Parts: sequence; C-alpha cells; structure tokens
Amino acid sequence: MKYNSYYTYLCSLVGEENIHVNLYEKTIKEENIFRVFLRNLGIDDNSLTYDITEVNTSLSSKELIIMLQLNRFLPRMNFSDLVVENSIVAGLSRSGTRHNFLKPEQIEIIKAFFNEENSLISKRLFEGIDIFSSSSEGELFCFKPEMIEISDLISFFGGLLVGYDKRISKLENDHSGMNQT
Repeated sequence: MKYNSYYTYLCSLVGEENIHVNLYEKTIKEENIFRVFLRNLGIDDNSLTYDITEVNTSLSSKELIIMLQLNRFLPRMNFSDLVVENSIVAGLSRSGTRHNFLKPEQIEIIKAFFNEENSLISKRLFEGIDIFSSSSEGELFCFKPEMIEISDLISFFGGLLVGYDKRISKLENDHSGMNQT
C-alpha cells in the first residue's frame, strides 16, 4: 500500500487532526490494542478490563498448508473464520506470527517499489524512523504438503466437524422453536 498517499487522501477527507496512526506491532507488544483504539476515539477506558490476549492471529504452518490446498476449491470467509477459531482453541494460533511466501529477492523488489512512499510516511509521522525495515522478518514459508501428518488432518477436520455440528444444532434448535409457535 502507498501509505503516504493514502494518509494524505484521508487527511483531505476528514482533516489531519482526525487521523490517528499507530504502529500495529508496537501496539500489540507494548499496549492493549483495544485500549489504544478507544483512546484514539477519545473514550476513557479505565473502568474496562480486557480478557482477549491474542488478536490478529496467524495459523500454524501446517494449518496454512491445508488451507491453501482447500482454498483451490472455493475460498469462503465463514470457513476460514472457523479454522482460525479452532486454531485459537487448540492453542496453535499466535499473534505476530509471520509467514513469508516470497523469496528474499522478491521482497526486495517490492520494498524498492514502495520505498519512496514508505520514507515519506516515516518522516511525516515517525520522526524519520524506518518503520518498514522489519516487514520482511519471518521464515520463508515453504509449501510442502508432505509436512502434514495424519494427526494434523484429524485435528484440522475434527475441529471443523465440531464447529459445523454446533451450527447445525443451533439451526435445529431455532427451527424446532419456530415450529412450536
């Protein structure tokens, strides 16, 4: 994304004083993302407690391999959401996990393309600190279906079956409640 141009555009729409920019990585490491969001809106949140510790989580490498294979058929957001929910319940999903699908030389080409924009927004909002320098951290993700073991498949699809069973039960309960009236 061309952040500086987008920021300039948003400022032209609502005024620079109404735009708050926070570094996501810093926000999740040093503060509570919900607290920062409410503070940006001018809402005092001192009386609120937050029990959500993981936000914007990533799937494990094995789950990601299965999802990439299944998305070839028909990617659906409801399906993906259920996979992420199951991953969180199973303790496999973590905030801040990075999966790089691009080779280092491809990343460098992309960085070069956005370099001017990134430098401008860094200077404009972050005192010239290069906030994009670590954006390519993380191990290169190698797509190897042979990494998947049968226990991974059982866990993945077992979680989906349980999730879909809950949805079917809810539909059945809703439907039977409608028939009684």
